[in-house]
Order: sequence, then structure tokens, then C-alpha cells
Amino acid sequence: MWRCAETPRLRYRRIALERDGIALRPFSTGDLPRLLAIVQAPDIVRFSHLPSAWRTEEGALAYIRSLPRLASGGQKVDLAIEALRTGLLVGRVALRNISWRRRGAGVATWVAPEARGHGIGTKALRLISDWAFSELGLLRLEADPDRDNFASRRMLGRRLFRRENGRSGRGGGPDSCHVCAYPRTLHVTSSPRRILTLA
Repeated sequence: MWRCAETPRLRYRRIALERDGIALRPFSTGDLPRLLAIVQAPDIVRFSHLPSAWRTEEGALAYIRSLPRLASGGQKVDLAIEALRTGLLVGRVALRNISWRRRGAGVATWVAPEARGHGIGTKALRLISDWAFSELGLLRLEADPDRDNFASRRMLGRRLFRRENGRSGRGGGPDSCHVCAYPRTLHVTSSPRRILTLA
């Protein structure tokens, strides 16, 4: 296991995790048409809280190009979910607001509407959790799905995320949900096939 005492420099373009028929890999400019189509889905617009710029070609391209810098600075790791059988981009999973001092991070995911119903989001959460705990040395992941996002809340429950009483996400507003936490003490790792990504 690798342990961190300070912010590591993650080599975004070398991240390659795969298991259970999916791969988590860096976004590339070649993903742009497919990405733009997916993020127009009404429930992704409603629940994902993505910047509106993501839904424009210029904004999405700028964001994709910023991801190596964000990963290198230890701030965020935002990965494409690819179906290995078809090679298609089917979703996104991210570690965000990473705190290396507290050894924790937020986690977020969404799946293209036509790819749902096959456990892709759950598999992606399992894979990125394994990597975060076993390779990055994190101790805790958190998610804060909207109250009305019942599908995401069910998925998080299957992945051992547990609601924490008294804590609300996104400022505790009317659309927020109680924070769901996943500490490493509940975790059993199944190592992904991977390329280690530390500089």
C-alpha cells in the first residue's frame, strides 16, 4: 500500500483501471461528441450539478484539457467510464475535493441513460474506491446525492455508503441530501487491473 504525507503528483494520462467489463481511464478530446450527447440528459442536468459550460463544445473541451493539471495538483481525478465490450464512453466517475491532510475525498458518478440497468455505476464506484483506498492511501469517501435522486442513493447504499445523521451536503439547502460516508474500515479490496499513476 502506498501512503502519502503530502500532496502527490498524479499522472493523469497514465491512469488505467479495469475490471468487471468496464475501464476507468482519462478523458480525451476524442470523447467530446459522446460526452456532449450524454450531459444533455435531463436527469444528468438536474442531479449532477455540472457546470453549464460542460454542455457546450468549447466548455467541455476546456474542461477535458484541464484534467491533467487538476490531477497533478492532487485536487481532483475525473475519469471516463468505458464499456470494454463496445469501447463506448458510458459514464463518468470522479474523486473531488481531495484532502490529503484528512485523507478523504468526495466521489461522484453518472451513467448514460441508455447504459443504465447493468450495474455500471456500482462497478465504477467499487473500482475507484479500491484504487483510492489501496493506492492513494485515502481513508474515507463521501457522497451527497440530492434528496430526489433515489437511484443514486440506492446505488450508494449497495456500495456500503452510509448516511450520517446531522450532516447535509451542498450547504444543507432544499435539494441537498444527508452526507453518505464510506470509511475504509468497511472496505474489502478486490485489486483492479491497473497502471500505477504516481509520479
